[in-house]
Amino acid sequence: AWSYSAIREKDAEDVESYTNNVFKSMIGVIMLIGLCMMAVIKPFLKIYVSPNYYEAWKYTPFLIIGCVFLTLASFMSTSYTVHKDSKGFLLSGSFGAILNIVLNYTLIPNFGVYGAAFATCISYISVFIFRVFHTKKYMHYIVLTKEMVIGSISLICSAILMFADNSIAQILQIIILVMITFIFKNIWLPFFRKIFTKFVKEKR
Repeated sequence: AWSYSAIREKDAEDVESYTNNVFKSMIGVIMLIGLCMMAVIKPFLKIYVSPNYYEAWKYTPFLIIGCVFLTLASFMSTSYTVHKDSKGFLLSGSFGAILNIVLNYTLIPNFGVYGAAFATCISYISVFIFRVFHTKKYMHYIVLTKEMVIGSISLICSAILMFADNSIAQILQIIILVMITFIFKNIWLPFFRKIFTKFVKEKR
């Protein structure tokens, strides 16, 4: 859907401000989703899987953070689509793949599954950073926004709290989630209202 909108607005005068407004909203939403997953993954796994698999939660913080940044990197990749730059896809994707292979080769022998999860996280973040700079020839993405800084810090804090592995840490994670939900209310609340309004109209 975003690729279609980006192509349609390619020649618009306000394309940069339009794109960055959508990007800002994307950052806020995806950070909230990541924090929500951080807060519920341990209780969920405790109920959903057998005790033998419960310790899988130890690897999820790295994967959740990595997927958050991969989603943002995927958003920026529409610049390649709009400008028909398939080499950009190849270059940025290859960069992340090669880095992942090197990090896995280096970290797995010493840290096992932790090394694999951390390598994936760093690779996804690196692809995001690579695309921030590589897509500047097409679009200047405003990355250092309030949503990005506060969201990233909150994700890291929530990930650290997961490893505390006690009820106090779990409560603190929920507090962080509630705080960020309130701070980002101007982003998610309009989406919720639109969805609710559409649902009500369909029911009628």
